[in-house]
Amino acid sequence: MNNLSFSLFVIFAGLSSGYSLRQVVNQGYVTLPFSLTSLAKWGRNIGITAIIPLAFLLAIWVTSLSDHRLFLMPFIGLATLVFGGICGYLIGVYNKSSDRDKAVLFCSTSFTNIGAVGSLVCYLFLGEAGFALVTFYRFFEEVYYFTVGYPVTQMIGDAGNQRKEPILQMLLRILKQPFLQAILLALTIGVSLNLLNVERPAQLGVVNNYLIPCGAFILLFSVGLGLRFSSIKDYLKLSVHVATVRATVVPLFAVSLAWALGLGEIDNGLALGVVLILSAMPTAVNAIVATSVYDLDIDLANSAWAVSTASMAIVLPCIYLLIHLLGFGV
Repeated sequence: MNNLSFSLFVIFAGLSSGYSLRQVVNQGYVTLPFSLTSLAKWGRNIGITAIIPLAFLLAIWVTSLSDHRLFLMPFIGLATLVFGGICGYLIGVYNKSSDRDKAVLFCSTSFTNIGAVGSLVCYLFLGEAGFALVTFYRFFEEVYYFTVGYPVTQMIGDAGNQRKEPILQMLLRILKQPFLQAILLALTIGVSLNLLNVERPAQLGVVNNYLIPCGAFILLFSVGLGLRFSSIKDYLKLSVHVATVRATVVPLFAVSLAWALGLGEIDNGLALGVVLILSAMPTAVNAIVATSVYDLDIDLANSAWAVSTASMAIVLPCIYLLIHLLGFGV
């Protein structure tokens, strides 16, 4: 099984496994000693606070950090998230959607699945060196979601009864998140070992071959436990618009920006390949969470997420072909 087929297998096997378990439990065929909500939370916490940070640490440890232009990647990632949100809002304007639906379209096009799907695809398509750069690209991701993405979603949707949280208090709450602390710790240790020229033990060289696919599967399994498909037909047009813009317009913007900043000259275009992959990833579950928090149309958010994720069956082969045609990092 080649890397393209394996990436598609892990994505859809993880989602379908979680969804299937939810169906058999709901139908009463299987009884679990714990709730599906608890199982999903456990899987998500294991994936984002343990497996993924450890994999990043191991990858960054041996990645070349000599080119200072790599440190532009967090700003490219941030700009891409903002641009995606603008595109989502414009989709709403074009379709003459209500303000509440514009808010959902904003976060569905802005919030992207970099962690589970993007990390896996970068590793399988570009190897450990490409995977290590994911941390740089997504450095501002969580801060953006909670200080910009969520508040703007609320503002557009006019959910005006929510109490405003002071900026300092919000930042402190974000920094206390176990996931962000785990990623920052992994980044700090990995970069320190790298700069101190500490050699990574040879036995650890193959660990990520198993760690990254397993981490992605667990995260996607957790997502699959909450999947709902019943409302897709009612929002298919808007969902296709979101998926199309996420897979075409947003990557075109991100890659153009990265190219203009000189990332195409790093490691035979490796950084450019990472930007291409991550900017084309589907809608993140965080979009559904934001929609739920502000009491917006969760069926629209679910539909946009499902169609965007399903589009990976077409998007990933296209990305794989582009990376090999353009020689990004290969």
